[in-house]
Amino acid sequence: MVNNLGATTTMELAIVARHAVRFLESKGFAVERIFAGTFLSSLDMAGISISVLGLNDERLRWLDAETTAPAWPNVPNQRPGKPAVQTTEVSASGTMTAGSGTQTEAGKKTRSAIEAACRALIAAESELTEMDRVTGDGDLGASMARAASAVQSALSSYPLDDIPATLKALGHTLRRQLGGSSGPLYGVLFLRCGSVLESLGATGLAPWADALVQGCQAISDLGGARPGDRTMLDALDPFVKTLQQAMAVKTTREAVLAAVEAGERGADATAQMKPTLGRSSYLGDRVLGHPDPGAKAIVLWLRAACGAFFMPA
Repeated sequence: MVNNLGATTTMELAIVARHAVRFLESKGFAVERIFAGTFLSSLDMAGISISVLGLNDERLRWLDAETTAPAWPNVPNQRPGKPAVQTTEVSASGTMTAGSGTQTEAGKKTRSAIEAACRALIAAESELTEMDRVTGDGDLGASMARAASAVQSALSSYPLDDIPATLKALGHTLRRQLGGSSGPLYGVLFLRCGSVLESLGATGLAPWADALVQGCQAISDLGGARPGDRTMLDALDPFVKTLQQAMAVKTTREAVLAAVEAGERGADATAQMKPTLGRSSYLGDRVLGHPDPGAKAIVLWLRAACGAFFMPA
């Protein structure tokens, strides 16, 4: 357990947790669970404490028990680094299950979209790193590239013919692999989108727009940001609003392209926004003139994914 004593960011907790796991494993210990958060704190304290608990089956059962305690992290009941979605085989009835490939056109397009998004983020690592060096911690490029590589590795385990389930699996991967506050925010975005699409059970652009509206709200609820706060929402929000407006009067291709371009304009506009959240808020007016790297990352993968899914060559 990695505990925030009062003045530590989510990103810093994640860094310490990763190093703690590596250290324990180097000493021959098997790490079954890792919990990071603010479990015991004081306004006058600064730093991090680490607690190690020896486990047996009964203790592990209690740790994994469901709880409504708001401060307890609801992490997957599995060892760190183990994919949440496991590869399975075709059942005796011949039903397609996770990891067995794609049979539908939608599944093939979903794979192409995810692959394109991952390639775009990996290719932009240096660009995002430089942007984040000016306005934040300087680690966004590496974090996004690492998460993209993890998604590439997990892609064969995703149930690609089931788009809502794939979005949820993607959310779980990003929640685990993407460092800092971005991990939970991306995780809740894809988890909420997958749940909404699953409940709507429809096709076309309208369900996607509804899902993204709910995904943006989930990000806002979790992180406290609103459009205009110089965050990833300043790219996502104009993308979604333009998609809603354009899909009624334009073809699918035209509507998606208009939405992507609106998202890019939104990301560029963050250069003139004063930061109110995250590391950029510590720098104040010094970030003016530089777009938010988190918003830039959004439009990078959005353009790539939308191009592969909605506008294939």
